[in-house]
Amino acid sequence: EKEELAPPSAPAPAPDAGKTALAVSGLTGPGFANVGFDLKHGEILGFGGLHGQGQSAALRALFGANPYVSGTVSLAGHPVRIATPAEAIRQGFAYVSGDRRRDGVITGRSILENVTPIHFLRRRLALVRPGALRKAAEPAISAMKTRFAGFSHPIDSLSGGNQQKVVIARWLIDRPDILLLDDPTKGIDLSAKADLFALIRELAAQGMAIILHSSEDAELLANADRILVFNGGRPVRELTGEDRTRYNLYQAAYEAACGAA
Repeated sequence: EKEELAPPSAPAPAPDAGKTALAVSGLTGPGFANVGFDLKHGEILGFGGLHGQGQSAALRALFGANPYVSGTVSLAGHPVRIATPAEAIRQGFAYVSGDRRRDGVITGRSILENVTPIHFLRRRLALVRPGALRKAAEPAISAMKTRFAGFSHPIDSLSGGNQQKVVIARWLIDRPDILLLDDPTKGIDLSAKADLFALIRELAAQGMAIILHSSEDAELLANADRILVFNGGRPVRELTGEDRTRYNLYQAAYEAACGAA
């Protein structure tokens, strides 16, 4: 049995806590349908259910990496249409995947090159000044408690957990408004997971709006304020408050699956 993470403590509310950061209605595309929710500043919204039920596809659509054919997306009450990841980044989105080889590390390159590409894009930097980049990256790398010998070392020299910390740190140099986490702890050790979730809760306490998809129910139950249970590409139930239990999460996922069979 895998060790479960401790439930989050209750932080002081952020100044903008309770205000809607992201509103999604009827979002439909390849692999997902009729996805809708409101996400508030300071909230961690969980995407649960059996593996491969549209959670990742919906997150990638919000980030502009997958298309959607209908539905509305609003940021702070203003409708937006995001067609590319670059556009999503400019709108304040960040996306972290558990698939580091596909969506994360740039193999064969240095740690500095891996931690700063989003900073480069957001600031539209034309010149590379390694000293300035290191100075910008250090607070984010430190916040993730990343263990590494130096910024010039190759990313491949790090453990899987520390590679993922670098991938997450790249989004924190210039703070996003909305953090999309797509099974971010896949394949990393318990210590790295604990560091990651401690930081996620701290970011939420500071007012960041966060969506967490995890294939491990214990991670959702320990960290998400609400959980949308997916089946067949769409949310079929929402679990809040004391209803956020392992039994209810299993029942919602399997009851929907059996009903659809």
